[in-house]
Amino acid sequence: MTLSYGDVTTNRHENGVGFLVYNSLIPWVKQFKAINDRIYYIRINMNHRDLIMICAYALTESGNEEVKDDFYEELEQVYDAMSGHCIKLLLGDMNAQVGK
Repeated sequence: MTLSYGDVTTNRHENGVGFLVYNSLIPWVKQFKAINDRIYYIRINMNHRDLIMICAYALTESGNEEVKDDFYEELEQVYDAMSGHCIKLLLGDMNAQVGK
């Protein structure tokens, strides 16, 4: 298996997202891309369309409002920037609470 994840140069052990991919699938992986320490995506060739999996780790309810807004804006920009001819999956921990 191959592990690919965001920037490790900061030496911080906070946040972080990535993907663990079977080695047999690596030839079909077109791109691994870290947007920041909370948003990461992988693009996989699937015959006539690409499969794009976006992994996101949202801030908690108690997080800074401005930082949360920036996170969701950036996530939306990443999602919208993907081609309409691909399959998009949004995965991750959204720190959501039912009823809120």
